[in-house]
Amino acid sequence: MIYTLRNSEMEVQVSSKGGELVSLRDAEQTEYIWIGDARYWKRHAPQLFPCIGRLTNNQYSMDGALHEMGQHGFLRDYELTKVEESDVSLHLQLQSDSSTRQLYDRAWTVDIFYTLFGKTLSVKFQVRNCDTRTMRFGYGIHPGFNVPLNPALRFEDYRLDFHETSIPKQMELTERYTISGDMHDYALEEDRYLPLQHSLFDHDAIILKDMPHTVTLGSKKDEKKVTVAFPDMPYLGIWHAPETDAPFVCIEPWSSLPSTDGVIDEFETKPDFITVEPEQTYTNNWSISI
Repeated sequence: MIYTLRNSEMEVQVSSKGGELVSLRDAEQTEYIWIGDARYWKRHAPQLFPCIGRLTNNQYSMDGALHEMGQHGFLRDYELTKVEESDVSLHLQLQSDSSTRQLYDRAWTVDIFYTLFGKTLSVKFQVRNCDTRTMRFGYGIHPGFNVPLNPALRFEDYRLDFHETSIPKQMELTERYTISGDMHDYALEEDRYLPLQHSLFDHDAIILKDMPHTVTLGSKKDEKKVTVAFPDMPYLGIWHAPETDAPFVCIEPWSSLPSTDGVIDEFETKPDFITVEPEQTYTNNWSISI
C-alpha cells in the first residue's frame, strides 16, 4: 500500500512495506528520492532496524546463543499497519510476532510518524520495549537521492555541504563490508564540502563519525537542493552502487556500525547499540528539507 501526503510545497509517498519513503516531489514535480532502478539499487529509503550494515557471518549472539540476521536487519521487509492518516501526516506501526521473534527474540512495537511542515518532511521513529528483558538494537535510515536533480547537470556538478567546518573520521571497511578497525581523518574540501564523483564509492560506502549532523546535497549551478538533518545519530554512511555510474547518492545517518571484521557481535554488550529498558520507549527524530 502506498500512502500520499501533500501540502502546497511538496508531495510525499510512503510504502506500507517497511514504512519506506518512496517519493518526494516539490511543487515543480522534481523527484528527489531515488527512483529504485534495480540495475543499480532497487530500494528508495529503507528504515534499518534492529541492526545496521553487515554482521560477521550474518550472525550475532544474544541471550547466550547464536542467531542469524541479514544486512540492515528486517524491518524494511515487513508490512506495517496504518494507525492514522491525514493530508499531511501518517502513522504506521509494526508489532513483533512469532516471525520477528525468530530473528530477534524480543517483544516490541515500532511506530513511524511522517509529517509535512512546509518544505520539510519530519520523521519520528519510536521503539517501545514490550518485553520483560532489556532491548539493545541499532537504528538507521538509508535514503537515496537522485543526482542530478536538474537533468541539465552532471553527477560531478554536485557536492555535499556539511554546513560547518570539521575533520570527520572515516571508519574503514573490509572487502566483506565489515569494519576493519582502522580509522583516519577524512579530508573535506575547505573542511566543509564533499564534491561528488562516482569513484568515491568504488570500495563501497564512506562511513564517517565526528561530522556535523546536517548535510545538504546541491550544486552551485542550480537552486534545487535537499537537506538531511539527523541530530541523534553519530554516524553517517555515504554510498551508491560500487564501481558504477549510478545516478543517485545515499545519505545514511546511523546510530551504530556494522560488525567489526571477524567479531560476532554480542547484542547485550555492543558498545554503540541503543538500550531500552522494559516498558520504556526510544525516540529518534530526523528530517528531509528541500
